[in-house]
Amino acid sequence: ISVQIIHILKTVGFEARKNNSLSLNYSFENTLRKAVSLGDDSNTIAAIAGSITEAFYGTIPSNIQQDALLRLDNRLLAIIKKWDRWINNHY
Repeated sequence: ISVQIIHILKTVGFEARKNNSLSLNYSFENTLRKAVSLGDDSNTIAAIAGSITEAFYGTIPSNIQQDALLRLDNRLLAIIKKWDRWINNHY
């Protein structure tokens, strides 16, 4: 899996530089799209590649965050809110 993730990150970074487009949204979305398109264990690959991309840019684009939150049920939203409160109180 790690070789696939490194390849994705290098490819997306190269495309962003080639197109002179280093925007967060472009790179983050393309990283996830490439990871998912690999098939096999793509959910794990996308989770790892997305985490690395978030760490690199320091955030997830707000439109992607909002879209993901809209897909969660109330139980999962409550967990996210509880986690956010904990993080805000400790950091």
